[in-house]
Formats: sequence, C-alpha cells, structure tokens
Amino acid sequence: TFTNLGFEPDNTTKEYIGTTLPKINYDIQVCNKIKSSCFLAIKNKIKPIVVVTPCFYKALEKIENKDEFWKLINSLKNEVIIVYDFLDSPFSHDSTNFRDNTHMNSVGADKLTNMFIQRFKKSAL
Repeated sequence: TFTNLGFEPDNTTKEYIGTTLPKINYDIQVCNKIKSSCFLAIKNKIKPIVVVTPCFYKALEKIENKDEFWKLINSLKNEVIIVYDFLDSPFSHDSTNFRDNTHMNSVGADKLTNMFIQRFKKSAL
C-alpha cells in the first residue's frame, strides 16, 4: 500500500498535489515471505494465486517506483505461481469503480470480484 499524499477520499478523483511523487511501499522481507508462502503451498500441492488490486490510472501515473514493483511481481510469475495483476487494467480507467484514486468503492469491488472469478475459472481449466 502507499499513502494518499494529496489524494483525497471523498468520492472524487483529485490531481496529485504533493511536492514529491508517491511510492509504493513494499518491504523486500514481505515479498520474500510471499515467495516462501507460495513455495510452501506448492510443496503441499496447493497452487498459489497472488492478486494485485487496481488503483485509478491517474494515481498510477504518478507512482515513482511502479516499474520496480512490477518487476518484483513479475518475478513471482512462473509455471506454478499464478499472478492476477489488475493494477493497470482497463478497470483502472473507469472512475466509477473507485472511492478515491487508490481505493475501490463497492461497485468496483463487485466488478473486481467478478473479474477474479472469470479469470480463476479460465485458469482452472
């Protein structure tokens, strides 16, 4: 997650007003924990799925280290770990899905749930 730093949660999207670009705060230890959890699941014959939730595209454009984050997420992808990356998807361009620039509203949550189910069904076949 990352702080709003200029994004205001009032059911409207705002332009970023901070003096520095926001960053996605991720800890390499947390990432390693996710990886080890995935490998433990695989060892126990469970196929892990990692889901990256979306944010509104105007906010995503302002994230300074999004490429580093995607590189890390893509490093998880392999033949046994499934990654559903919704961060920068067409969903992210529809403001009616979001409460603010970084959080979905209930409409968006319902849509994302349905997208997840469809993708899950497709990959489970």
